[in-house]
Amino acid sequence: MYHPECRANDTSTRAQIKFVLLLSRQGKVRLSKWYTTLTQKERAKIIREITPMVLARPLKLCNFLDWKDNKAR
Repeated sequence: MYHPECRANDTSTRAQIKFVLLLSRQGKVRLSKWYTTLTQKERAKIIREITPMVLARPLKLCNFLDWKDNKAR
């Protein structure tokens, strides 16, 4: 059903995946996929900030993290 306030190309209200990181329990990046354009320096900074958060989590906790204004998974 079409709603007049919904636009197919309107991304302001939809959540977008900006990146996906897969880290080992030792902190090594196993997979990184970036869906936005970032410099290598910005990517390294994001990885440096998220890695300690992931490593500090107990094994039984969910793997989705809130990071700044994004959700890290």
